[in-house]
Order: sequence, then C-alpha cells, then structure tokens
Amino acid sequence: MAERSPGYVWRLQDESGDATALRPFEPDVMVNLTVWESLESLRAFLYKTAHLEPMRRRRDWFVPLGDHHLVLWWIPAGTLPTIEEAAERLDLLRRDGPSAKAFTLREPHPV
Repeated sequence: MAERSPGYVWRLQDESGDATALRPFEPDVMVNLTVWESLESLRAFLYKTAHLEPMRRRRDWFVPLGDHHLVLWWIPAGTLPTIEEAAERLDLLRRDGPSAKAFTLREPHPV
C-alpha cells in the first residue's frame, strides 16, 4: 500500500521483497525503514489510508516497548538510510529527546 502512495520513495526489504523479514536486532523486533518525500506525505499515508486501521490495532499484535520505537530524520535527496543509522538515530532520540537529528511525528523538526 505504501508503494502506491503519493510521496513514497523507498523501503528496506529483503531480496524477495519482504519488508518484515529482516531482524537485525532481535528475533522479535521488526524493522520498518522507509523514505518519504515529506512529512506530510508520510502522515497522509499513516492516517488517511486503509493503513490507519492496522495502526489502531497494533497493540493486538505487538508488545508495547515503553520507550521510543519510531524515529524520523531528514536525509539528503538521493540517499538511503541504513539500519545502523536508524539504530543510531533511535538511540539519540531515546537519550536526548526530539531534536533536528532525531524526532517524532508528534514533535517534528523542519528541514
């Protein structure tokens, strides 16, 4: 669904196209790493498509982590993030809170 949404650029996936098969941290921790043209296009996908219902039910399938589990950051056009970079940004968010280098949907930072 994301790939057909306006503003979608890229997502991390394995050779078969499975975006949830990669488990670089723990067997029970899925990584969802995507790139969007803008925060507005990401929000539109999350909250104005059929994706909203599964998001509302995420607690039915996932154990709450109790800490930040989602992090956003800006990247230069034409580049792709890595899993290592995502882990670093999540650590930064958890350690220092939202900033221009690592932020959340609730507390975004402009480009």
